[in-house]
Formats: sequence, C-alpha cells, structure tokens
Amino acid sequence: MISERLKILANYVNKNDIVGDIGTDHGFIPIYLIENNKINKMIASDLNEGPLDNAKKELSLKGFLNKVDLRIGSGLVPYTPGEINTAIIAGMGGNLIRTILIDGKEHIKYLNKLILQPMHGVEELRRWILNNGFRIIDEDLLFENNIFYEIIVAEKGETQKYDELNLEFGFNMLNKNPEISKSFLDMKIQKIERIVEDIESHGSSMSQLRKEQFKDRIKQYYEVRKCL
Repeated sequence: MISERLKILANYVNKNDIVGDIGTDHGFIPIYLIENNKINKMIASDLNEGPLDNAKKELSLKGFLNKVDLRIGSGLVPYTPGEINTAIIAGMGGNLIRTILIDGKEHIKYLNKLILQPMHGVEELRRWILNNGFRIIDEDLLFENNIFYEIIVAEKGETQKYDELNLEFGFNMLNKNPEISKSFLDMKIQKIERIVEDIESHGSSMSQLRKEQFKDRIKQYYEVRKCL
C-alpha cells in the first residue's frame, strides 16, 4: 500500500514526464504511476542492491517488471544525461539531495521538473533550487507517522525573489492545510523556546545576542501563524 507521502509525490508527475525515481526503495512510486496510467515506462534507481531487490519483487507481483528499468548507483550517476526530464528524490536529507543535483550538473540542463521531499536541510535546498535556474511552482506539507514532511516541486524558469522566510516555509506551502501548518509552526516555536531556555540556564554572555536572535525568530513565527 502506497503511503500518502509517496502518493502526493507521484501525483505531481504529468503524463508527458519522463521520470527517474532516485532512491526508489520498494518501487511504490513506479507502481502507482503505472496503475494510474500516468506513465508507460520509467527508470528507478537506488544506491544499494537490497532496495532494488525489494522493488523487483513488488514490480514482479504487479506484472510491471518490463515497464521499469531498475538501475543501481548513487544519485544521477546511473542515468544518461537527457534520458529523463523529471527527477523524484525523496526521503533523504536536503544536503544530500542538493549534492546529488550539484554532482549531476550534466543532467540538470535536461531536467525540467524536480519533485523533492527532503527530511531536513530544507532551507539550503530551496536556496540552491532558486539560485540554479528553477522556480518553485508548488509545495505541500503533510503529517504522517508523527513526522512533518515538506514537498517541493520546481520547474525550469525565471528567477524568483525570495527572503529567509521563503527559504524556511516556501511560497505557498503553509496555505495548503492551515491546521497542519499551525502544528508545524508550533513544533518549530517549541524547539526554539527550548534553546532559549537552555541559553538562559547555561549560556555565557556571548550567547545573549544569539538568544535575542532566537526570540526575534519566535516573533516572526507567531506573525506567520496569525496569517493562517
């Protein structure tokens, strides 16, 4: 059974997209895309043989093994530049996703769409996207298995203006589901409040400036929350 997180990622694929699922694990995204007639064939890759074996078993059970080209390798290395125009990269740290994209510079000029779901390091990933010829066209935020997941969809396009809050919360992500977004902001506020409490209990005079910066950020978060 495909999770809601993977289903959302897969639903950003259009029928004309030529897709590479990087870090496919059990192959659930390819299976979902084929079952829903969004694609006829695609490529799926993973760094290790174990996940590819899992994907092969799942695809065989569905009778889709001939529709998915399974490849082993890191990031975009198993792909020939130009053979895909859409990359799905999910369930990894934002810094690792960014490294995959940087190392795959020969592929970037052919990629029209990025469907990304970083586990952390989201701000720097957004910064890279916005500074390297892509526009963020859609975003999503969901809460599944007690984890908040941020999804970023980017396409080639003109440069977007952005500020630090855009890097942290995107352009429209928080408006998708205000109740989940409020909980997401509450979680962030609580984390920073704990840091401030720790500084007040154990911090040196050198930490006071940092404490004030954290307090300013908390105020920003509350202002964002009021708008939801």
